[in-house]
Amino acid sequence: SHDRRRVVHRDVVVFDNRLPELPRIAPESKDGTARVLMAGLNRTSEFLKVVEQLNQILVQGHRLEFIVVQDRRVFDAIHSSHKKFFPQLNYEEYNNVLSICNLVLMPLSDSLGNRCKSDLKWVECASHGIACIGSRVVYGETIRHGVDGLLADEIDDFGRHVISLLKSPGLITQLGTEARRRVANERLLCQVVEQRVSWYLSVWLRLS
Repeated sequence: SHDRRRVVHRDVVVFDNRLPELPRIAPESKDGTARVLMAGLNRTSEFLKVVEQLNQILVQGHRLEFIVVQDRRVFDAIHSSHKKFFPQLNYEEYNNVLSICNLVLMPLSDSLGNRCKSDLKWVECASHGIACIGSRVVYGETIRHGVDGLLADEIDDFGRHVISLLKSPGLITQLGTEARRRVANERLLCQVVEQRVSWYLSVWLRLS
């Protein structure tokens, strides 16, 4: 799709998602509790399928805490009292919520619309040292499976990955730490300022 846009508009470039800085790591995100984040627009159907698996994990006696942003149906479907709901948040509030989580679930069904999405949620969550489980759709091009996150080839993989992390809790911290290190090394805005300014100047010179 990027190539098609260039055919119509010669002066088009696609920049990857970058953050202005690394956020601080909140102590409560490292207290050993698996605190699961579910946040995203138009992901209700995917999240509800994942919640079915999470409820089965709870029945088995595993302890999880849940943070759900914006989607009340998903929140209500979780069979646990250890959950918090947040309505639509501004960006500062959203980052404050991220700071208390250590595991994020990012399910996406395979559709044209979803394939056009970016990896911004991984970048944001990884910057907070959150271990990420993401669908291969979109996140397959970003997450290095078993290194800085886990990839789910199908919806049932989310439950299996959560169980594996609960059985090896140190892996949550390990994946999150490596993801944060990667953002620090590869996904900060300061690393590409010169490149981007140069591109904008080249467009200005061609059009002036």
